[in-house]
Amino acid sequence: MSSNLLNFNLDLQVGNIYTFNTIAPAILQATYSDAKLIAKGDYDLAISYANINALHSNIYPLLINTPSGTSIYPNDPKAYEYYIFKLPSNLKIALQSAWIVADTIQLVTGLYLTVTVNNLGSYNDVTRILNAIALLGYTNISSAVNNAVAPTSPATGTTSTTSTSSTSSTTTSSTSS
Repeated sequence: MSSNLLNFNLDLQVGNIYTFNTIAPAILQATYSDAKLIAKGDYDLAISYANINALHSNIYPLLINTPSGTSIYPNDPKAYEYYIFKLPSNLKIALQSAWIVADTIQLVTGLYLTVTVNNLGSYNDVTRILNAIALLGYTNISSAVNNAVAPTSPATGTTSTTSTSSTSSTTTSSTSS
């Protein structure tokens, strides 16, 4: 890859996961979330992932930023650095460096998981589940316990279930020897 490709000072690292906006939401997509950068390269790499010529000709007019109606950027798709991202859907896309809005780039540093387990038998089950998660090496764990209550109606003797909620936050630390 030539070092003189325009990269718009984007300091993106292969292997990292990013969320960012594009300059052409109607053509590309407004925002890409949790996109893993799998490669950086030139035009020759990018054309194996997308019709770069068509995209460039449709998006290039958005780079015009001078009063005379001309762009300070070359109208040549081969002049730019390209980023190959793998999206959460496993789709792989190629984006020209000029198409990414630099000040919207966010490095994704972690994910969180929300799990609901219904019909637990007791609070002991909650403890066992949290301990099992901790055994997998996850030590920053939060939990919320909701109680389902079934009051009996004195007039009919029937029951109906309603939910009440109690929330607790637990951070579990474990060490191994």
